[in-house]
Amino acid sequence: MSRVKFGISNDPADYESLRTLFENIDLVMRHRDMILATPELRDIRVAGCGTFLLYVGPIRLSLGDLVWLWKDECFWLERDGNDTRYAFCAVGTPLSGAHAMHCWSTLAGDFNYLDRVRGAILSVADVGRCRRERGMVAADNDIPNLRTCQPPASSLTVPDMIAALKALEGVS
Repeated sequence: MSRVKFGISNDPADYESLRTLFENIDLVMRHRDMILATPELRDIRVAGCGTFLLYVGPIRLSLGDLVWLWKDECFWLERDGNDTRYAFCAVGTPLSGAHAMHCWSTLAGDFNYLDRVRGAILSVADVGRCRRERGMVAADNDIPNLRTCQPPASSLTVPDMIAALKALEGVS
């Protein structure tokens, strides 16, 4: 008798783009409403951002998804004294809730992990709420396919967005 193994791993992350994003996170969050309202910025994709949960499969997140989640200060953002941790990836299992949240720590100025015991389901629930409230999923759709309910990726990159935001503020 053969055994079927279910495994999940996250996409290899684009740490160069993520570092550029997080080194400019104050700029990004100041312009979050404009980012969410501009498809070319909102639909930027960065490899490694999303939920990668056993039995659920990958749900890749755009920059607009992440900005909305951070703006809403839900499970994807954690404040602890002088540190703010912006999560961009959740890996784990919904059965036990065990998971790891990859994040950027403003205090450390580097990548880190959120230290939580359970919450894999919360990470997916927040993504569902995000996409429902943004009109990407019908409000009456109780179990949306979160993997497919997003527009095509933007051709812009994180550095393109940062340059545009700096130009808006007159910063080079």
